[in-house]
Amino acid sequence: MSSYVTSFVAKNTNRAYVKKQREFIEWCNKKEGFEDGCIVTPGKLHLFLVEEVIGRERRNKKRDNEQRKVVGKATIQGYTAAVVDLWSQQKQQKVNAHPNPRTDAVQLLLRNVQSEQEETRKRNFDDRGIGTLLDGYTTVSELNGIADYFWQKGRDHEVHLRNLVAFLLSHYALMRGESIRGMELPDLHSVLLDKEGYSQCYALILVMRQGKTNQFGRLEVAACLRNSEVSICPFGALGFYLFWRWHMQGEDFPSFARSSDWYNIKLLKSGTNLCKEVDYRVHKESIESAFAAIGLKSKAKTHVGRGSGARMAELGGASEAQIRRLGRWNHQTMENCYLTSLPREAMRTLAGFSPSQGQFFLSRMAVTPPSQLTSKLFPQVEYWLSKLEVGDCEQSIAAGGFLHLLKLLRIVILQDSVFLRIRHPTHPVWKHGVFSDPSYISFAEQLSVAVANQVDPAELQLQRAMPIMTDRISSLHEDLTNKFNGVELRLSQQTEELRGLKSRLEDIMNGNAEMRLCARFDMNWPSSRQTSTLEQRVDVNTNAGSSRIETIDLPRTYRLSRGIITVTDLWREWTEGLGGGPSVKELERKWGTAWCEGNERRFFNRRKIVLEAIENRASQLLGGITEENLKLAAQWFEEKRQSQKKSLDWLSKNIKNFSSVFSG
Repeated sequence: MSSYVTSFVAKNTNRAYVKKQREFIEWCNKKEGFEDGCIVTPGKLHLFLVEEVIGRERRNKKRDNEQRKVVGKATIQGYTAAVVDLWSQQKQQKVNAHPNPRTDAVQLLLRNVQSEQEETRKRNFDDRGIGTLLDGYTTVSELNGIADYFWQKGRDHEVHLRNLVAFLLSHYALMRGESIRGMELPDLHSVLLDKEGYSQCYALILVMRQGKTNQFGRLEVAACLRNSEVSICPFGALGFYLFWRWHMQGEDFPSFARSSDWYNIKLLKSGTNLCKEVDYRVHKESIESAFAAIGLKSKAKTHVGRGSGARMAELGGASEAQIRRLGRWNHQTMENCYLTSLPREAMRTLAGFSPSQGQFFLSRMAVTPPSQLTSKLFPQVEYWLSKLEVGDCEQSIAAGGFLHLLKLLRIVILQDSVFLRIRHPTHPVWKHGVFSDPSYISFAEQLSVAVANQVDPAELQLQRAMPIMTDRISSLHEDLTNKFNGVELRLSQQTEELRGLKSRLEDIMNGNAEMRLCARFDMNWPSSRQTSTLEQRVDVNTNAGSSRIETIDLPRTYRLSRGIITVTDLWREWTEGLGGGPSVKELERKWGTAWCEGNERRFFNRRKIVLEAIENRASQLLGGITEENLKLAAQWFEEKRQSQKKSLDWLSKNIKNFSSVFSG
């Protein structure tokens, strides 16, 4: 069986495919009537699934008294994918001309399995806690328990530190087990993140170019930050693991003369073979033993951090989109080609900080170790950096990135060690001479004092703001007091005025004072009216026991409507009034010429000519001047005006001179 195609498939996936493909080939060889042997066809795949897979009992080891369980959807889909992969291999070798075996019939079969999945789970009595918050870990205390297990595990300390690094990186970067096991030294570097908070914030970057969901070398990036708790910090764990390898275990520091000298060195190496990654089984057993030690249950093992880490990020307030980006669950063209793939919100949350920007603060970064102390860790770093700078070794961006990461890890190791020594005092790493060096002891004392006396910057900002806030509150209080006093004074003055008014009113009511009334009429008519205000002084003499009030009736003023264009509307304004206004006829009867003067009177006189003509016309009708005849006369004049296409103004000016026009 060729590995031409499966070379692009993840190792564990390839291993699982091979077993299932062998089953398919053996089934084909036993089956009668297959003249082409194990050549994959749509019909064979469908029949194989029906006869050999669907409804088959699970093959995992059964415990005593455990009920028989059948395979579920995932297993059936796995067999389908394996046989399709075998078809792809045969297609590449040009020995199979059949179409893709995943036909509509196979898809329908899989959909039927999907629809019956819940019933299958019930029949199997599958654990309903799988996939819930109970599956794995969800708290920082559980993370601390796992980290403590690896730190305190006796013997073979390099292995336990390696397993701790594998677990923490898988958790914080949401990485699959195979991805973290495949990491090599050139896949690691760090970047400084601006505007993250009060402390300088670096991100640990892990570059991946292959994995279960990345089979064609696409560039993917995982990342994490220094943690708020030193005991579960991925930076510190990585630093101490590399420190153990190169300072305690005696492993040679890598040569950066040529890329081939160090590119294949595994981060999580197996034994003394630097280029061999840790075995899946070893990785799995390390997680199982740690979980068993603290009483955790999880279906997933080597990539438990991917699921539990995502759940913890969500519980911490990170958005789904950020978690998807951190876990590389969705990749679009822009993200693959241009974006940094650093979802900071999710990274902050998993590191123990607020999802919002600007809150990153580590008290253990209060003191930076002196250069004479840091140079004792990974002392070859400066040597290789200088060679890179002058071009005395193969130029490599990855080499510079990894060496600068080591410079950062030197500081991390020294800062974190001050507090990890208290948590794990018996660990043999503290026997190294650097931790008994006078410069280290001095640094540790300074950092301990600084952390003990340090105030959280957010709280410090609040303290600094308090005097300003106090001054502003005092100033505001003073302003409010002054305004209140002013209001109180005005109220007192108004009270005195009201008392005086009350006294005068009592005098008037008792006949002891003279009252002068000022009558003011403000008549607001519609737009067709004119408003005027008239004042009349009235003296009322009141004597005890009697009073006399003179009533004066004041005339109204009215402005004739300029919007009238018909004879009938003119007559209605004269007799009834427009828009709730007064009848002009009534104004004329009651006030004579007093209701309008000047230009308004002249305008009325021109209109009055038409009104008089209407009355004359009505008097000639049978019955004389009646309300009905007046309306008929007005309508008659309007019809004549319209027939001549003349205006109302023309009619008022010419009604006498051209009476012959309107005769008959």
